[in-house]
Amino acid sequence: CHLHATPPKTPSPQIVALPTTSCPFRSKKHDKMALIAPLPHQNLNEMIHTYLPLALRLIAAIILGQTLFFKFTGAEESVWIFQQLGAEPWGRLGSGVAELICVVLLLIPSMAWLGALGGLGVISGALVSHLFLGCLNQEE
Repeated sequence: CHLHATPPKTPSPQIVALPTTSCPFRSKKHDKMALIAPLPHQNLNEMIHTYLPLALRLIAAIILGQTLFFKFTGAEESVWIFQQLGAEPWGRLGSGVAELICVVLLLIPSMAWLGALGGLGVISGALVSHLFLGCLNQEE
């Protein structure tokens, strides 16, 4: 009868052995190394779970960030759009600041959900304003 608990075993790194089928493109040295070297990630699912959210956040941040240059430098197209909406310059600068905040929030993992929600709002506003401009131009 045991009166004390045994300490928990620490998990060892997972070692993966490659199949030993003969392949003309694999060397014996490669097979031996595969038996002793642990993989950096246990499986593909773990790697996807680690890097995919980061990649998606970076893509969204880059797309939102591209328009900041045009809004903050007063590019001709950006100024024209906001003039047509009657919101130049404060609408252009305000939407630029909102986009900048969304980009920063997207890059912070714990705040990415808020950046995504804000980005959805910014993009929805841009979509509605462009549709509205299309309607204005058809009436003229």
